[in-house]
Amino acid sequence: QKMAFHLVVNQTRLRSDVELGSFMSELSFRRYGVALQELGHVEQDDSVHFAVRRKRSLLIDNPAAKASRNIERLARRVLGQLLTSDTKESTQHPLPLEVPSYYHALGLSRGASDEDARRNYKRRREMIHEDSIATFSLFSKSELRLEQSRLDEAYDTLMDPIRRRAYDLSLFPDHEVVLEARPAPPLRDRAVVENELAREIGAEAEYSGALLRKVREAYGATLEEVAKHSKIAKTHLVAIEEERWNDLPAPVYVRGYVAEYAKFFGLDATHVQRTFMRRYQAAKV
Repeated sequence: QKMAFHLVVNQTRLRSDVELGSFMSELSFRRYGVALQELGHVEQDDSVHFAVRRKRSLLIDNPAAKASRNIERLARRVLGQLLTSDTKESTQHPLPLEVPSYYHALGLSRGASDEDARRNYKRRREMIHEDSIATFSLFSKSELRLEQSRLDEAYDTLMDPIRRRAYDLSLFPDHEVVLEARPAPPLRDRAVVENELAREIGAEAEYSGALLRKVREAYGATLEEVAKHSKIAKTHLVAIEEERWNDLPAPVYVRGYVAEYAKFFGLDATHVQRTFMRRYQAAKV
């Protein structure tokens, strides 16, 4: 039998108090995998104190009080849930309990706008602030700093068009990521190039930086043309071709850059990405 957990925040005064319920619900699920359904809140109201002193029910003693209206609203929600619990399936889609993607970290969909990212970043920054009541006893100071750094990294990446493109290519390698229409420079006929490199770019090819450079040169493309079309910095393209591992950014970006490089020349992006990253990771060990 399923057990449902509900949450009510009492004696709210400020907007931050009202938001505490949603903060605690989200953090509870992320931390423990326990879903708390926020029912609402009860505002701080002196009428409650006076009703207790008179030993009378608040709803009878002062039905028009703020707290009375809050309690009535909560009661209706509880009753509504009881009446629909047997017929209504949960529509909640839980996030992974492991390290989430940048989109999950900010509570965004893939197509979210910059304004959505700014708004959610601000809200989550408040949620995991060191003075936030929602994080009390859930995270140690070191864990809280790690959560904050992950949130900052997610925000910085998704707000930068180039970094976001590279990240999307690494996260969704089988989907085309298009920011704007950009005409590709004229290249040599693909059939001619594939015939010349038939032995080297076959299904079992191990794509090194040198092989990627050979493909580019076979097509007659310059680094400047690739950089302009892909929006990848020329310095990163040089580092990929020359396998300057220490000059490359974090692996998540390298995967995206390599996939974009491969797509530019019509190569199997997934295969190129996998074999090149194998060399990258071996060199980093």
